[in-house]
Amino acid sequence: MKSSLLNFNGRSMSSTLVRCYTLTLIVFSILLSSFSLKAEDCIRFNPNDIEIVPFGTSGQYRIIAGGNHAMFLFPNYAEARQAYNTIKFYGINQSCYVGRPHPSFRYLLVGNNSPMGKMPGEDCISFNPRNLKVVCIKGSWKIVEGSHWVFDFGKLEGEARESLRIIQKYGFTQSCYIGRPNPSLSYLRKEKTVSSLPNLDGYWVNEDKNTRGITKVTISSNTTSMKAWGSCHPTDCEWGSTSVSNGGTRYVANYDQGFVRRNIFMKMVTVNGVKKLRLLVYSYYRDNRPDRKDVYYFVPVKLQLQPAIITQPFILGKK
Repeated sequence: MKSSLLNFNGRSMSSTLVRCYTLTLIVFSILLSSFSLKAEDCIRFNPNDIEIVPFGTSGQYRIIAGGNHAMFLFPNYAEARQAYNTIKFYGINQSCYVGRPHPSFRYLLVGNNSPMGKMPGEDCISFNPRNLKVVCIKGSWKIVEGSHWVFDFGKLEGEARESLRIIQKYGFTQSCYIGRPNPSLSYLRKEKTVSSLPNLDGYWVNEDKNTRGITKVTISSNTTSMKAWGSCHPTDCEWGSTSVSNGGTRYVANYDQGFVRRNIFMKMVTVNGVKKLRLLVYSYYRDNRPDRKDVYYFVPVKLQLQPAIITQPFILGKK
């Protein structure tokens, strides 16, 4: 049968081949658009409503949400606790998957955004999402950065490409692990863009004189170091010095006091027209006490002596 010929991109081919080629392109475009626009597979939970519970008789533990919904499984309590602290630190409230019921890729979100910042003691590997690409190496599809492969998807090319789209969408720059070399949980986050936060150097006292929490703090060295005191009797207990980091929208400090680990987030706020230092403190206890969240407000004081030896700060506006 004679077929007509036409020129397509400088090449001659039969109209039959053109129709097949065009139809293939249309179908591929529809499938690609459908795949790219499909909703992400995520489970929401409340990070303030999670707990660690034993599982089975082999020493395993689970993190559950809402009293009975199993979220994560760990081989031991230490890794479960580290994951619990990570979820609390970032405020993670979504667990997301590519390829369930046997996901090839998993990521965690805070709202609709990447976890941001840096939790002390994390085990993370950095990468540049703009340099990532999907390649097939010896029959296995991988996301690679240069000659280094970052994620392996086996035969699942579609899931590899979807995962790369997700990485670049959220701007993930760190791949983090709990329990390597065989991690019980992996997650992605990104570094916060360091913003210009105000210098908080000075001596601050809690506006609540009856507080049972942090009573006063000194901040120094261009907001890179702080010292805190807790309520004790007959005199306040000094917690010692710790480093302070710029978290992008607020300062971050941490205290590990053995029986409890505290994450402190500091920010200047305006309350009824008055500027105050707000401390948001998450306390994670290693004994049987429940974890807690406290918010404190501090006002500046004017020092007559150096912070290390002052005993009675002079409060501004009072004589």
